[in-house]
Amino acid sequence: MKKIFLFLIVFVAIKAVSQSTNIKFLSTTYNWGDMISTQFPPTAFRFVNLSTKPLAILNTHSDYEVKVSYAHTYIAPHDTGIVYVKYESNTVGKFSKNIEVNFNISMESYKLTISGNNVSVISCYPDAKNWTIRKVCIIDSLTKEPIKDANCTFFCYTNGKNIPFVADKEGKKIVELPIGMYDISIKANGYKPLIISQNIPKTAPILFFEMAKSKVVTTVIKSQPISQSTTVVQQNSTPIPIVKKDPIKQSVDEPKPIVNNGSTEQIELPKDKYRSNNIVFLIDISKSMQSNKRLDKLKQCMNVLINALRDNDRVSIVVYNTRPKVLIETQNGQFHTILNAAIDTLIPTGFTNGVSGLETAYSFAQKYFVTKGNNQLLLATDGEFSGNEASEQLMKAMVADNANRGIVLSIVGYAETKEIIESLQSMALLGHGSFLQINEQLDQRLLIEEIKSKSLINMAVKTNY
Repeated sequence: MKKIFLFLIVFVAIKAVSQSTNIKFLSTTYNWGDMISTQFPPTAFRFVNLSTKPLAILNTHSDYEVKVSYAHTYIAPHDTGIVYVKYESNTVGKFSKNIEVNFNISMESYKLTISGNNVSVISCYPDAKNWTIRKVCIIDSLTKEPIKDANCTFFCYTNGKNIPFVADKEGKKIVELPIGMYDISIKANGYKPLIISQNIPKTAPILFFEMAKSKVVTTVIKSQPISQSTTVVQQNSTPIPIVKKDPIKQSVDEPKPIVNNGSTEQIELPKDKYRSNNIVFLIDISKSMQSNKRLDKLKQCMNVLINALRDNDRVSIVVYNTRPKVLIETQNGQFHTILNAAIDTLIPTGFTNGVSGLETAYSFAQKYFVTKGNNQLLLATDGEFSGNEASEQLMKAMVADNANRGIVLSIVGYAETKEIIESLQSMALLGHGSFLQINEQLDQRLLIEEIKSKSLINMAVKTNY
């Protein structure tokens, strides 16, 4: 009996040792040093499946200030998986936290440790006396490791200057970046170009930009799949059926401008025939726009226009009902997916109050004014465009003043009464634009034809801004 008992003990011990060697973490500790927990990206703990069986994470356990995420899919033998760990806390000071990771093929829990010093935003500025001096960090979107020698160009709308620089071997660079909106282009060997528009606020001493590799190889085990759909990340739970990735989030994280391969740009807006466009949409989303699918018809026209825009065009989107709301302050025209996704979110609700929306829209048209380009505000409404904040005379003065400075106002109307139609026509005439009426027989090319007519190179242009 004693021999049998000793044999069982040895067998269990040998099995435990063999299980512990089935999984290998490349590193089990990470120290951020001084960091701002709410602004820093997660760290990535990579592990290798050294067994002959498919490997999956069952669950994780950690403190509430530690956010753990991982792909809910099997890792093939000899393939690599990643556990992402992020620390989020409002408590300033040093910290050290442990994370427990459990796998399907091992009875052993694996311990990961993160540490650092959570500091205030102010103390992270490279120059405490100049808050426009910032640290830019370029990292791999998958591994979170730095990308060296990345070529970066930041175009600042505040001063109209290009700011080019090259990241060092640690993927970092100290750069002077004033507060404001930027067009950002980052390129590095082996990675997809990152092209985005982003606002840089005052409270951002360190900026992180993630780049995806040019080619990603994914191994799938068809015999034992967890799901046939796309992998997602979920915290501290067992593997579950997986849902598809959010298309809006994906488009923002990895912008994919529609490349002109003999399609929209060549047909609609060749650069040698049409000037650059600075287009501001001002859209009435009050409850009345639901009638006769007015908003749906407008969306169709907007989609046709947006799909024809180019990299030298810019788009702003302001909506209004009871009060105005900025959907997109400015976006490069080539990002069709982002712009169309924003339009698709529009839902009619509330009451109409357009004057404050008009003021907001004109402010963007002025801010991003394109010299020698077509600067045009497209107002879509189904009724009288008035409000308590300003008299009719002041509103007309605003329209006329901007028109004289080179900002055209065209109105897309759904009005049915003669009085309202004449009022909107008069306002469009004052804005040096057109009155475009959407009827039952929808012409989806209504807006693109309007932009083409106003952006023709032989058209007279005012550039008073």
